[in-house]
Amino acid sequence: MSSRAGCVKPLDQTWPIPAAAQIACLLEASAPKLGNVHPTASFHDMHFGHFVASAIAVGQVFQDVHKLTVGQLVLATAETTQQRAGCNTNLGTLLLLAPLAVAASSILSVNHSIDSKSLCRAVGQTLSKLTPADSRDVYAAIRIAKPGGLGRVQDNDVLAQAPDCLIAAMTQAAQIDAVARQYTNGFADIFQRLLPWLNAELQWEADPLAAIVRLQLRWLAHEPDGLIVRKMGIESAQDVQRWAAAVHDLFQQVSPTAPLELEELDQFLRHESNLRNPGTTADLIACTLFCRLLGCGL
Repeated sequence: MSSRAGCVKPLDQTWPIPAAAQIACLLEASAPKLGNVHPTASFHDMHFGHFVASAIAVGQVFQDVHKLTVGQLVLATAETTQQRAGCNTNLGTLLLLAPLAVAASSILSVNHSIDSKSLCRAVGQTLSKLTPADSRDVYAAIRIAKPGGLGRVQDNDVLAQAPDCLIAAMTQAAQIDAVARQYTNGFADIFQRLLPWLNAELQWEADPLAAIVRLQLRWLAHEPDGLIVRKMGIESAQDVQRWAAAVHDLFQQVSPTAPLELEELDQFLRHESNLRNPGTTADLIACTLFCRLLGCGL
């Protein structure tokens, strides 16, 4: 069990919105999560430096959160990320951070602090006010980022004209994509599950990066990762889920074999050109860290 005594850690402080977004992205990318890029693991076309540049881009654009809409924030950050990193490192993260940041800005315009209840309520109000312009900007950001595994769909395809209602488009993808689902459920997965889980892991682990790895394993055990579903299919994603659940059980039992099983799962996720990269889970973790850094759960 970790001690709260000693030096104050970043996740135990409240940060301004731009700094919170930047730190969240850096911490998420720095943790040695399964199947993801981190300081000692790269993909053939992407390494940790890309994520550092992207995090700086996020902090840079989010300085103007008080005067940007959700769509404008997503689009401006996607453009800056392309300029700075030259690849898609953070589209799903941006889709999650933007409505939360706009909601947080609205709270801070009248209050000095943010808590989970006020942010949950404010993000619901923010989502209810999305306009056709927000939809067009988000679709433009998606085309800039060119995320993998999207394919083509009959309705609301990202290569076609943006629909007037972004929520309707997100609803279509919500069954397999947890990022899209947050637009339909008011970020319930973040506030009701992932944030409490993060707070619990931070109480257990002295190292916040280790706590993030445990949080990732816990979510992977909870449901199939959306990016793996899109790239490899539901059966492959369910295989990963079952394996993650078994490894998570070993950690719960404090089994000496748990680290070895964790390493084997990590290597499995990196086979076949990283097609099993649990990218949706990474986006959700960055979003959860952002909420914590804003003051939720402290």
